[in-house]
Amino acid sequence: MANYEAYMLQRDSVESKRLDTQHEHMLDLSSGHLIHPSIPRNLIRSVADVGTGTGVWLRDIATRSGLENGKEMLFVGFDISPQQFPSMETVSTNMNFVVHDITKPFPVEYHKAFDMVNVRCLSYAIRAVDLENGVQHVLQILRPGGYLQWQECDACDCWASPETAMATATINYVIAEKIARGLLPGIATPLLKSIQSHTMTLSDGQVNAITRSPELMRITTLETVCTRNHSSRAIALSKKAGILNATAALLQAGVARRKALVENSSLQRSEVEKLAKEKQEIEELIEAIKRGDDQFSDNWDMEMTWIVARKAIIANPHYLSVNWEASGGGAFAVIPLAEKGRLPEQIPLFRGHTAVVLDTDWNPFNDSLIASGSDDGKAFIWKVPEGFSLYSDTEEPTDVAPLHKLTGHSRKVGHVLFNPAAENILATSSGDFTIKLWDIETGSARLTLKHNDIVQSLSWSANGALMVTTSRDKKLRIWDVRQETAAHVVPGHAGAKNSRAVWMGEHDRVATTGFSKMSDRQMGLWDIRSPQEPIGGFDMLDSISGVCMPFWDDSTQCLYLAGKGDGNIRYYEYEHDKFEYLSEYKSADPQRGIAFLPKRGLNIHDNEVMRAFKTVNDNYIEPVSFIVPRRAEVFQGDIYPPVTGTKPAMSSATWFDGGDAMPPKIDLESVYAGEEPTEIASDYKPRPLTLPKAPAEIKKEPEPVKEAPQPSPALRGPPPSMKEQTSSIAVLASKFADKDPEESVEDDDTSSFEEIPKPVDRSEKQIHIAPTVDKTQSTEIQKGLDTSMDHPVTSTVESTSTTRPDPQMIKPKNLEPSSAATSSAATMNLPPTPAAGTEPIQGYLQEIKALLQQQTQTMVQQSAKIGQLTAEVDDLKTNLSSTNVSGRTGGADKGERIKRLEEELAELRS
Repeated sequence: MANYEAYMLQRDSVESKRLDTQHEHMLDLSSGHLIHPSIPRNLIRSVADVGTGTGVWLRDIATRSGLENGKEMLFVGFDISPQQFPSMETVSTNMNFVVHDITKPFPVEYHKAFDMVNVRCLSYAIRAVDLENGVQHVLQILRPGGYLQWQECDACDCWASPETAMATATINYVIAEKIARGLLPGIATPLLKSIQSHTMTLSDGQVNAITRSPELMRITTLETVCTRNHSSRAIALSKKAGILNATAALLQAGVARRKALVENSSLQRSEVEKLAKEKQEIEELIEAIKRGDDQFSDNWDMEMTWIVARKAIIANPHYLSVNWEASGGGAFAVIPLAEKGRLPEQIPLFRGHTAVVLDTDWNPFNDSLIASGSDDGKAFIWKVPEGFSLYSDTEEPTDVAPLHKLTGHSRKVGHVLFNPAAENILATSSGDFTIKLWDIETGSARLTLKHNDIVQSLSWSANGALMVTTSRDKKLRIWDVRQETAAHVVPGHAGAKNSRAVWMGEHDRVATTGFSKMSDRQMGLWDIRSPQEPIGGFDMLDSISGVCMPFWDDSTQCLYLAGKGDGNIRYYEYEHDKFEYLSEYKSADPQRGIAFLPKRGLNIHDNEVMRAFKTVNDNYIEPVSFIVPRRAEVFQGDIYPPVTGTKPAMSSATWFDGGDAMPPKIDLESVYAGEEPTEIASDYKPRPLTLPKAPAEIKKEPEPVKEAPQPSPALRGPPPSMKEQTSSIAVLASKFADKDPEESVEDDDTSSFEEIPKPVDRSEKQIHIAPTVDKTQSTEIQKGLDTSMDHPVTSTVESTSTTRPDPQMIKPKNLEPSSAATSSAATMNLPPTPAAGTEPIQGYLQEIKALLQQQTQTMVQQSAKIGQLTAEVDDLKTNLSSTNVSGRTGGADKGERIKRLEEELAELRS
């Protein structure tokens, strides 16, 4: 199947007859089941057979499988060679055979086109290096909700009991031949792992932390059919015939390869003799097997591995959308978040598509409006009825019909995504390699973005003017959407598996996840202005094979990564143009799908900063909350900055005419208080950190004669640095020094610390502290305070500058002690710049200089006093030790003197 050199068998008429006979043997071993009993036949409308050979399984299932409406179904067989295809005159009109190599992607028209895909006995055709891609390509043509059936009988799963020399030699020669051709000696275990690790394309590209609907593979049945001691005599004879014919055909492949090598004149004589000997031994084995010597076939048993797998969530503050398996076409369910617990047996569904629903997305400005994309090539707009509930008194729940139908794609619609800034703008991607931009008010596609391959993910910028996409051609594209051109097309992740991209809110940065050529999971950070390569290169995450899905939280500046099939959710802090790993949520239950709730839907009273919904084993949906533990029962403004509300920045017509604006934000403190959300200016941003420039050197000029002394303006000085605090301790110790009373009065008069401070004009000094996150396992996230948040922000706040702060100017909140003195300007209000007047600044500097000189003198005096007392104590101790205390009373006096001096010395040192 993979290529002619790897395939161990022939393609002549004899081999075609053997394949047809082998089909009957395998049918007997499967108890007559062409389709595994766990697969519901009433859901199958289209079937593919990969590695079809003579098409015997496909022809058989079309006539005697018990499928409903068999004549109306679609049957397609794929194989690398047409030599064994049946004549088209002998098959029905709804059956077709296509030449295709499984190691290469299937044509786009077959992607997600089949309700069931059957594969069997590829262990003797596909190389080990091609297995991973082969499985991925098989899953490409399986629709979400469809079934994969894979059967394998391998040489490593065969044995002889009791063991005979002939059986052992045969098994060893077959395994050696497989290895020589690059095939796997045993395919069952790596095949199972590959199916479990591969997942179908996730319709990603989120906005406002909402995910798309995952289409996951799940192993539903893993069965081993053993032929040992079969009760039926007919089955035993069938097994014997099958083993005889298959073994002889496989050994004949070894004979043919060695014969070709012997005829190669470049080999040495010793090698030629070895090959000739092996060829003769294999030919003798083939003859012995055909004769039935040593009752060979009666002692040989085997196991057949039978794998059945199936393809397996988006949220807003009120509802959760889940793709739903339903008869009669595609459907999805909407679950109110307030209705928890076990769902009713029958619930109202959103029906209207004629094929499976692939993706859904909530309108960011209307929580009851949702869009869906389907395998039928259409996108629908739906409205959740007022008072919608899953519980009703009627026997049959009433399904919901679509409001609008958007038609224009020629193939399936895999992604739907609303514009985050403009009203009623929807992006849809399709298997026809295009993304269409729809005005859902008029139902027309106004713009088209053309790609060269399947789009794997897409994400809008915060203002809805740009878009980033990843595609199967391994390219990352930055789109100027309304120009319908890609501003940048650069190489993305080099791996063959799917990649994901997410726009990082209001930053001009994009985060991506994907795979390397060695199938290691990677993460990349891209500057959209110069995206030739990721900033700092790709960061390797791990070697897990599941696709990693990124989710961005603009409030805490954190990136969440959730892998398909993983049980963990990692999160990173974005700072200084790099991601710093913080911690991860761990669970033993892997997520098959995951969705993140928008910020305005969180529980602010519990300090919840993020909430995820993960599907577990397709049985239940589990919420996962990320909470910052705080003792204070008040609104935490540092972790809840204003967020995007439910009011769009512009209409669809304005957007198509070239309008560009950010949607208004809401103050979450008003939500905390139980009031209507207070609207914030659309260009509100946390105040950027602006470090003052050093004042220019001022040339001294002759001072003019002052007419009268004027009080200098009160200035707010910086908080004391570490050095200044040390000096203040020395001032406290100055009470031990003899000082002139007049000098003390002068010191008090010249100190600047007693002046009444004057508030600094905040319009000139805006200070912003970048968020920092506490790296703990309990998902504790701490964010730096903005000095502008000392007072509640109301709707009367003036609009500030929309200029994005330079990342190099942002400093973390928690500074190291060694940098506290030099970086104090980044964490406090600063005195006015020289523009406020040079004379007050000169006087202010002179006062500080005089105070420092005085404190230095005080410290020198105290040091001398301490040295004097220390010397006196040592001298007294020396004299006391040389005196006979028992005969003299003077010794006791000296001891008392030493005790008093030590106390005084200790007080001075403290």
